[in-house]
Order: sequence, then C-alpha cells, then structure tokens
Amino acid sequence: MNIAEELRKRAADIKIIDSPEEKEMYSHDIGDVPALMTKTLFEIQPDLVVQPKNVDEIKKVLIFATEKKIPVIPRGAASWGFGGVIPTKGGIVVDLSPFREILFLNKPQKSVTVQAGARWGDIDIVAKKEGLCLMTYPSSKFSTVGGWLATGGYGINSFRYGHLTEQIISMSVVLPSGELRKITPNDPEFEYFVGTEGEFGIIVEVNLKLRDVPEASYPHLFYFPTDKAAFAFMQAFLEKDQAAETRPNA
Repeated sequence: MNIAEELRKRAADIKIIDSPEEKEMYSHDIGDVPALMTKTLFEIQPDLVVQPKNVDEIKKVLIFATEKKIPVIPRGAASWGFGGVIPTKGGIVVDLSPFREILFLNKPQKSVTVQAGARWGDIDIVAKKEGLCLMTYPSSKFSTVGGWLATGGYGINSFRYGHLTEQIISMSVVLPSGELRKITPNDPEFEYFVGTEGEFGIIVEVNLKLRDVPEASYPHLFYFPTDKAAFAFMQAFLEKDQAAETRPNA
C-alpha cells in the first residue's frame, strides 16, 4: 500500500494528486530550478500533493505525515521564486491555493479574517468596497497571505506601516501534532511561524489590520545625480519626519 492509499483511509474526501504528470507541476515555482539540483542533489518531485478543503483535513495530513516521518511542504501561489515550496526529499505538498476564502471583514475594527491561501489582490478588492484597504502588501498581489507570512519580508507601504508582522492581529496554525493553535504577536511562539517557510506548522487563518482608503494617492519619481545625493535626501527626509505632509489621512 502506497502513501496515497494510506492517506485516503485517514481522510477519504481530501483531494489527492499522485499522477507523475500532475506532480511535476509542483516540482518548481515561478523561478527556474538549476539542473544540478534537479538531477543530482534533491528529489524535487513530491510523493503526492493534497488540496485540503478545511482545517480538519490539514490536521489529518499533518498527523499522518508526522507518524510516517514524511516531509511536508506547504505551498501557496508559488510566486516567491526562491525554491521555498520545492521539495528536497519528496514528501507531501499541501497546496493551500484553493484555501482562499475571505471569511469576515470587520469594518468598525478595520480588520479582516482570511484563509491562508487568500490572495492579497482579492482582499484589497473586498476591503475597498467598505472604504478600507491593505496597510501593506507584497509586490505581487497574486501571492497569498500565508505565503508572505511564511517567507517574511517587507513590501508596498512597509516604509510607512512597518513589517507585515506589525499588521497581524492573530493567526491560526496547525502544528505537526495536528493541534490547532491561535497565536498573537504577543505570544513567544509567534516568531516561529514568520519567515520560517512552514518548518514548525501550517498557517491556516490570519486576522489582518486594515486602514481607511487614502483621500488621494499619487506616484512620485525623484531623480538624483548620484547615489550619495539619493541617500542624503532619504536621511534628511527621515530626520525631518515629513509624515504629516505625506499622509492625506493624517
């Protein structure tokens, strides 16, 4: 009995992808994997791929994988391009791209609760219908909330609103044991799930801060004769704190 058949016994309704042709699609992200890695160093094709529909199915997959000592690779939209969602020893890819519902928008509290596979662009569209918008987002609005949390980093408007972690109210994660845990930035475990690419568990739900849609937003382009002049301008800008002059809602 192979692992796909064993997993089906645990989670009969979960969608399992185990044909070689379909699994090949999960052997790369938007970047090209060097031939040296694919042919000699790593086993980049997963043993199987699952597309869970709910948290309960994710729990069953992680419990099964932990018992069998099978690697698990969470995958969102695979838009990062640095190989984080590519297997190195086969294993089970948990494809969260269908796990993308926008669960609840709280307009008075300016927050939104989404599943980990929700796209930033979709959230922004829904929020703007209520006069709200994202505080910060990655360069690709097609990427997922869970994916950006798992890889960490800064994005659009981070200069003003800070790192993504400063926009998180809470998140729910499933641990390798199958336990579902809600974590806030005040919890010591919070840092284990930011920028660690799913090593300690799978992010399944996130509660994000929102802000009012700006009264106006205009792009600006600055030219500088040298790099020193550019850095000097930014240093002076930071020291002077032009926040009130550059924020229509301030």
